This record gives sequence, C-alpha cells and structure tokens, in this order.
Amino acid sequence: MVRETSVTKEKSSTGKPGFSSKYSYIRAISCIAIIALHTVFSSLLVYQKGLTELQVMGSRIVVNNLMWAVPCFFMVSGALLLDRRREMPYKKLFTKYIGKMLLVILIFTWIYSISDMFLNGQPGFGLALLQGIYKAFTDTSWSHMWYLYTLIGIYLMLPLYKKIIQGCTEKDIWYLLAVLFIFLSLFPLLEMFGVSFGVKIPAATIYPFWFFLGYALKGQDRGRAVPAVFFSVGTLGLILFTILRWTLPMEGMEQLFAYSSPVVILQAMGLYLLIYSIPVHKKSWLHKVLVWIDRRSFGIYLVHLIFIRWGLRFFHINPYGLGVGSPLFLALFVLGVLALSGIVVFILQKIPGVNKLI
Repeated sequence: MVRETSVTKEKSSTGKPGFSSKYSYIRAISCIAIIALHTVFSSLLVYQKGLTELQVMGSRIVVNNLMWAVPCFFMVSGALLLDRRREMPYKKLFTKYIGKMLLVILIFTWIYSISDMFLNGQPGFGLALLQGIYKAFTDTSWSHMWYLYTLIGIYLMLPLYKKIIQGCTEKDIWYLLAVLFIFLSLFPLLEMFGVSFGVKIPAATIYPFWFFLGYALKGQDRGRAVPAVFFSVGTLGLILFTILRWTLPMEGMEQLFAYSSPVVILQAMGLYLLIYSIPVHKKSWLHKVLVWIDRRSFGIYLVHLIFIRWGLRFFHINPYGLGVGSPLFLALFVLGVLALSGIVVFILQKIPGVNKLI
C-alpha cells in the first residue's frame, strides 16, 4: 500500500504521470478487503476450536475470495511506477522509496514487539526493542509485513523493470506475462498430481507478474462484461476449490488459493478492471470516502492488525459468538477496525516527520 507503490505514498493528484482517481478507488477498496481478510483469518485462528466444520469452511471461503486485494495493490504500483513518463533516479529510489520503507519496517516492528510484550506478557521494554531490531532484519515480525519486504525487492529491480518497459512493445509485454503465467502459475499446479516440470525460470516470483500486469492493463477501460465474467469465474472457482479442499485429501491444493493461482489471477484481474470502470464523480460522497481511505491506505495497512489483535485477544471479542448474526458482526468489526485505523493515521499524518512516512 504505497501510494506510488500501491500502499505507500503518493498524493492523489492528477499531476502525477499516469495517475487516475480510479487507482484511488482500487487501492481504497483493496485496503478494506485486506482488513476483512485479516479479521476473518485472525478470528479463525483464535476461535477455530469452538467452531463447526461449516463455520470453518465458510470462513475459508471468505478468506480465499479476498486474495485479490494485495495483487490489486501490486497492479496499481506497476501501472504508476512503470509509466514511461515517470523518471526514477537512483537517489530518489534509495531515499524516497527503499530508505523510507526500511525505516517504516524498523519503527513498526518495534511497535509490534511492544504490543506483543503486553499481549503475551513478555517481560522487558528494552528486550522488546532488541527483539524488534532482530525481527526487522529477519522478517519474523507480524505476518503482514512480508508485503513491505517484497516491495523493497521490487524497488531494487525497478530500474531494470523500467528498462524492460522502455525497450518492449505491447506485444512483448504480453509475451512476458504469458511466460510468467505459464511457469509461475500453471506449471506449479502439476505438483498437486506429483508431477514437477523440469524447466524453471531462475529467480522468478509471481510478484513481478502482477507488477507488469498492472502496467499492461494501464488505462484500459474494457467495459464491464468481460471483467465481470473473469471475476465471477474466479470467485466461483475459489468457492468450489475451497469446498473440494475440505472433501478431498489431495496434497498441494493450497496452491489454488495463493497469489500465483490461476483462479486468483482471473478474479483479481476481473475485479481490478471492474473497479477501474467505475465513473469518477468527484463531488459524490463515495468518491470522497474512497479518496480519503486511499490517502491513508499505507498507514491503515500498518496499524489495522494492532486493533484486530487487541480486539480478539485482549478484549476477547468473538465475531462468531452471535450464531447466524456472526457475518453481520464480522462486517461491523471490519468497519470498526477501518474507522479506528483511519482516525489514528489521520492524526499521525498531522505530525511533522511522521506524515512523510505514512
């Protein structure tokens, strides 16, 4: 959730090359989806022993159908940062992007360590700070921080990615996407059947795929029919595979719910294009709300899990405790976390220095 990098920062301004308010919509909606994903998943971890099999499966269906959120952030990042008109000097790359991200990781890993100290009864403020340094270096802090480390890796490769874009035609970009999709999404599924394809692409992960896909889809309003089909097929596929996961003892099915899954790719691409097709009405309340969330999306990503963990583990909020009313309670919990996170970030952005980070 960097603004120019998806959940990080970049003012929603038409002065930015290639920027559109539609990217604000995508990031804001994805931000809400991430809170929902983490709320349901965390609630499942805390209260799973007291749930029925149907409740567990239903929760997994919700979680698996929210996996599009992070890919949408990566796609927005690719659309913005790979823009041919956007220059990225090395000094700017290492100070504004990588350096700032490293500082954010260190500060918030400390904050999470202090939170753990209170939640888990771990002794010593000084020890928490030392643990924070170690966890920041080794990526052993809270699980959602993986995104920031991945962004740093993307940033380090960004100058080369931009060279690729500058030297490629549109056909070349789609060829690259096709190769990455086949080798990083389709072929790994063969492992479910005990088959491992011999040819590999060295040092390749799925995240550059999302990055380049965002660029390839840049500015393309393809209507709503085709994206709706993509999203529907992906969603129904994830529901079906989640149910099968509970009924078939087949190993490796978790790959179907990963960011490299073909159904997740289909769903995320469809929803990305659907949101992009939303008309921009700058005077509408929806536009104002989504832009407000977008401008705080990076900070919300950093703090939202604090409210989720304290709500579940300290205040013992049980979203499943209302029976048939649990889905409504979960939705209210998500909105509460969103509101609290947004307010905290809004206040933090008023503090000089801090506002440069979030």
